[in-house]
Amino acid sequence: MVLTKLFIAFIFFLSAVNLYANTTIFEMQLALDKNQLEKVVDLYDENEESLKTDPKIYLEAKEKLALSLERQKKYKEAYNLFSDLHSTSEKENPKKKFYAYKMAFLAVTEYRMIHEYTPKELVTALNEKKDFALKNLAEQAGNDDDEIKLLTEMVSEYEETKKKEEYVSHLKVSLEFMSFQDYVYLHNHSNGAKTRLLSTHSGLCAGGARVFENESRQFQLGGCFYRGTSTISSEISTVTYDQSSVGVNGIFFTPGYFTKSFSKSLILGVETPVFYRSGEWTLPAGQFSFSKDKVLGGGVSVVMKILPQKFEQKWELTTKMSKLFPNPSIQWSIGLGYHL
Repeated sequence: MVLTKLFIAFIFFLSAVNLYANTTIFEMQLALDKNQLEKVVDLYDENEESLKTDPKIYLEAKEKLALSLERQKKYKEAYNLFSDLHSTSEKENPKKKFYAYKMAFLAVTEYRMIHEYTPKELVTALNEKKDFALKNLAEQAGNDDDEIKLLTEMVSEYEETKKKEEYVSHLKVSLEFMSFQDYVYLHNHSNGAKTRLLSTHSGLCAGGARVFENESRQFQLGGCFYRGTSTISSEISTVTYDQSSVGVNGIFFTPGYFTKSFSKSLILGVETPVFYRSGEWTLPAGQFSFSKDKVLGGGVSVVMKILPQKFEQKWELTTKMSKLFPNPSIQWSIGLGYHL
């Protein structure tokens, strides 16, 4: 008799708890309908323990909490809740597709809003489990609803944006014609005189670059070997020194940054070249020597590249205007490049 009474009391207790939990679900839904989003969160927090007594009711409460967080634009928290609902739901649960859709929708929305996730963190979150990849989620969610159509469009936008931001790397070979001036100093040790000689160079620089680029910008680490000739003469009339067709060698290292904001066929940018130059000038008879016949320097270049669509943007025409130190004048160059 006592056991019967205890059993009835237990059943009554469970019914009361269940009724209370159902009342909480009703209040949460009412708050959602009235857009009282903080109240939904408070109801869940205050009654979580009683909600846990019935797994079905508990899942329903978590769903309403997730919907509330979504409306509050707390996309990361909402995503995590729907992810938990998706992973704990049975395969035959009709809401599993809805949870999958919500995960994908929130993930893409979060990416577009750049609210808390960075693109890298989003990709990591989506790929933690193979079944949760973005495309798979879209397929699980179905394709017969207007929201699914919107999701598909968002997925396409996400993938296109991701593709545009991804960098690809390739090699480029190049050949440039250069023209520039610098100074060489002639020292007369018999009288201590020092004469400045102006050297005008022209020649070819053959090399290449490792190019890193995406849809909007480009970086490159380039360089070339220079071989040209120089005409050199004294800048003052009291000293006569003239020489032409002097062999000049050099090497240029040219890291650069470029933007494709104007067009994919017209790329503008800057380089920060570092160079070394040496010449084969002849010393006059007597006690003479050169200084600055070997020079290490650097500077900045403004660069324009033209990549004609006709050649599938494999070939490029490059022009540069550079200020190299300690050279006295602007260096000019024009060249061709081919992207491998």
